[in-house]
Amino acid sequence: LNKMNCNICNYQYDSNERAPRILKECGHTICSDCMSKVLALQKNYIVCPFCYAQTKGTNVIEFPINHELMRAFLQHWHH
Repeated sequence: LNKMNCNICNYQYDSNERAPRILKECGHTICSDCMSKVLALQKNYIVCPFCYAQTKGTNVIEFPINHELMRAFLQHWHH
């Protein structure tokens, strides 16, 4: 798997609608777009698609951006 891509939609992460967001309970990362789609269905929590841990939240902005992954992504495209 490409670590620069979301493991759900397989689209490349970016700094906008596909920003990598961390699920706080387990530490897994998915893109903002996939997260918003899941939150629309589950309302006040998200179930990690990889380990099934539940993280409370109602809006994508409540989930922190994976800054390490963003830094790697930006370095990858600036070299």
